Amino acid sequence: MPAAAHNRRVNARIPAPRSSAGPSAEQDQRLVADWQRHLEALAGPVRELLAGIDADAVPAAADHFYGVLLDDPRASRYLSPEQVRERLKPSLQRWLRSLLGASPADLDTLFAQQQHVGHVHARIGVPVDLVYRGGRLLKQDLYAAIRARAPTRARARTPARSTARSACSR
Repeated sequence: MPAAAHNRRVNARIPAPRSSAGPSAEQDQRLVADWQRHLEALAGPVRELLAGIDADAVPAAADHFYGVLLDDPRASRYLSPEQVRERLKPSLQRWLRSLLGASPADLDTLFAQQQHVGHVHARIGVPVDLVYRGGRLLKQDLYAAIRARAPTRARARTPARSTARSACSR
């Protein structure tokens, strides 16, 4: 069954979310404040390091991410190669680039994107363990890119790693 037809079928069985099902505005504000602290903690050289990662690491991370998920029998039920090629992979690359180049001024947009993606995954019924697995794949690739480009090991362990972990786990 094509992924789009499967998603429509799955969506028809999922009840509409209750207004109390999501985090409260107060919880959202705590998440935003935490993310804000991480972004503000990035020193100039670390911010430059992260911005420089996107040239080759972002397409490689997206290829790896969707390659693994399309090869997984459970995950591939939610994907089609056409969706991945035409829409999902370019969207993931845009999100990673915006994340790596983020400043505190970008926070509202980033948070709105995170919420939208989370709602879509929930609406189509993607199991949480698959979402976490995808996050781990992205984090591993981003960590490797940071380590490969950081001039020293100490610089690779700066708040950049914490920011990548924080953003990918939302």
